[in-house]
Amino acid sequence: MIIKQDFSQDNIDKFKNELNMTDWSFLNQFSDVDSMYNAFMDTIQSLYKKVFPVRTKPVGQSIAIDHRPWITPAIKKSINNKNSLYKT
Repeated sequence: MIIKQDFSQDNIDKFKNELNMTDWSFLNQFSDVDSMYNAFMDTIQSLYKKVFPVRTKPVGQSIAIDHRPWITPAIKKSINNKNSLYKT
């Protein structure tokens, strides 16, 4: 399984915009620094997950084989033939 996040310039700009658009005045309601920090980090993490979601992609045998440059088309054909014979 491939896990990735899109850190393109567009998403970085979206994240900056989200940070700028956030009303941070809610942090003033906390009386202690620990609660304020936790609320701040929760907000940052929420925005981060929103703008940079984790995407997973399953990696099957055909995808994995395509990433191996030493696997020639003839070898791929032989692998597929072997797999089809195995399944029957």
